[in-house]
Amino acid sequence: MSNNAQTTPTDTKLLILGVLSFLFWPFTAVPGIVIGRRQPPLSSRGKLGYTLCWICLILFCIHLVLISIMLLAGMSRH
Repeated sequence: MSNNAQTTPTDTKLLILGVLSFLFWPFTAVPGIVIGRRQPPLSSRGKLGYTLCWICLILFCIHLVLISIMLLAGMSRH
């Protein structure tokens, strides 16, 4: 059995961080990304968590940009 098929506690933590990223945005996404970068051989569970962390971080950045645009548009009307 190869190392990639085994699930380690780190892979489980990454999956938990990835799911929690939908609630806590960058507070769990950033640590998940850092952990995923430092732990190269990830199982499918770890890869899923790592991917979820990236998705949530990108969505958070998009939200920040959209809120900034709306605020700037609102200021220019006054």
